[in-house]
Amino acid sequence: IAGTVTYTFVPDPNQCASNQTLVVTVNPSPILMITNPDAVCSPENINLTSQNITLGSTNVGFLTYWTSLSPMTAMTTPTVVSGSGTFYIQAVSGFGCLSSIEPVYVVIHSLPIASFVPSTALLSSFYTECEMINSSQNAVSYLWDFGDSTATSTETSPTHTFPYDIYGNYNVQLIAISEFGCVDTAYQSVKVKEELVYYVPNSFTPNNDGFNDVFLPVFKSGFDPNHYSLLIFNRWGQIVFESHDVNASWDGQNISGGEMVQDGTYTWKIEFKAKLSPQRRIITGHVNVLR
Repeated sequence: IAGTVTYTFVPDPNQCASNQTLVVTVNPSPILMITNPDAVCSPENINLTSQNITLGSTNVGFLTYWTSLSPMTAMTTPTVVSGSGTFYIQAVSGFGCLSSIEPVYVVIHSLPIASFVPSTALLSSFYTECEMINSSQNAVSYLWDFGDSTATSTETSPTHTFPYDIYGNYNVQLIAISEFGCVDTAYQSVKVKEELVYYVPNSFTPNNDGFNDVFLPVFKSGFDPNHYSLLIFNRWGQIVFESHDVNASWDGQNISGGEMVQDGTYTWKIEFKAKLSPQRRIITGHVNVLR
């Protein structure tokens, strides 16, 4: 029992000696009360001294940490734990009294591995549907962000349709979640390629009736409007119209004098540069002027 005890020794009455008194002090042993730390996800560490240890007595000099009891092996880093396992703690008082060795159980969950590939990384603006093929490991749920401001998805391997009229790279994000709530993230890039789309009419009627009065090639996508020219020739090869503005139309007037050209068939030539090619392209055809 901890405390101070006084013992008095009484000699044999037949001997000549005085009484002697002995004072014995019994110091208390430290008492450890341990609460196991909450589980965390790797690569997070657990610091054993920052939580979960309560001393049930005072005058404790220091704590000793062990990774094994048979044989007893001290921790090289006494407080920080980076992996799951059972560790042991013992308190030592200033008088050298030892507490019992108490176990502390540490759980650090490993992360899942997020992984996926798109069914195709290069999409045409004509067809922008793509399947995300999920190859994640140790995950039970998923969260997808397709990088195009549309709704997220929780499907395992979703099929997504990207905008057909917004071209470029989309950064697709997958968050994989384990049964313990640990997460890992993977990214892949999907590109929507702008296709060349245009239409050139073959006839127009410049009679000012408000219907089909001008000749205007229509370029919708896939071209560079800064590198565009339109030439129209009569049957003798003379230029009757010229423009470098993709929005400019021909109303049937002759470029040389401003008078209306005669009815008939005229040859057009369009030179332009596609966005995805460094080379300029030339296309030709015919348009009929009818009144």
